[in-house]
Amino acid sequence: MNNDIESKLNELLKMKDDLDELKSERKQQETVDDFEKKQKTLKIWYYVWLVVCVIICCAGLAGMEHNSDPYKWNGLFMALVGFNSTIMIKIWYFIKETKLSILQEMKQLQIQVAKLRLKNGSHD
Repeated sequence: MNNDIESKLNELLKMKDDLDELKSERKQQETVDDFEKKQKTLKIWYYVWLVVCVIICCAGLAGMEHNSDPYKWNGLFMALVGFNSTIMIKIWYFIKETKLSILQEMKQLQIQVAKLRLKNGSHD
């Protein structure tokens, strides 16, 4: 009878370990999916603002070409604002994408450390 109870307990403990492993894998996949969603949203905003900046730049160039001399300076100013905004949007996107990539790597590292701690039996 004791052997029967002991074998059932061992089976339950093995199932618990398998369940912990499945939870860990699911958590890791959720983390990856979450960061992919954030990167997709970031890319959409990047392209929207990039198009707006390019339109401003093109409007300024067209204003320089088709207006009289006093208004050409306004067109030049618009073209420069559009050009500088394009550069700023690219820098912003690079910084945000790098930040998301670093956060994703840190999260995956935390999950791997937690997995190793569970595997080694240290639950501190």
